[in-house]
Amino acid sequence: MATVTLTKGATSISIKAPKYPETPAYSGAQILGYTWAGGHRVANLSEGTDRRNPVLAFRSLSAADWSTLRTFITSTCNWSEDLFTYTDPFSVDLTNLRYVSGITEARSTRGNRWDVDLACSKDVTA
Repeated sequence: MATVTLTKGATSISIKAPKYPETPAYSGAQILGYTWAGGHRVANLSEGTDRRNPVLAFRSLSAADWSTLRTFITSTCNWSEDLFTYTDPFSVDLTNLRYVSGITEARSTRGNRWDVDLACSKDVTA
């Protein structure tokens, strides 16, 4: 079973990895506009390689993983107050993430399993 890690300072949790395909959450790096004559104008703002707003679709988390994730977000990170790092199953880090939503919307499924769409946002000013 593949796992992911969420880390804030010295506190780290490992839980079952989210379902794939994940939402890639790349930033919109271009602005597209139209001219009166029907042409297009594009302003390139960046390379667009930052993953800014990932949504991690956890499916069938065990009760223990659900409790660990919920406690990490609500107590360790103080909901959206503190930043954390997400390390995916391929050891790629997404740093400076804040919790946006998902904990209060989590749903239980058969066998005391939990489905959670954990929405995060990268704080690019941190």
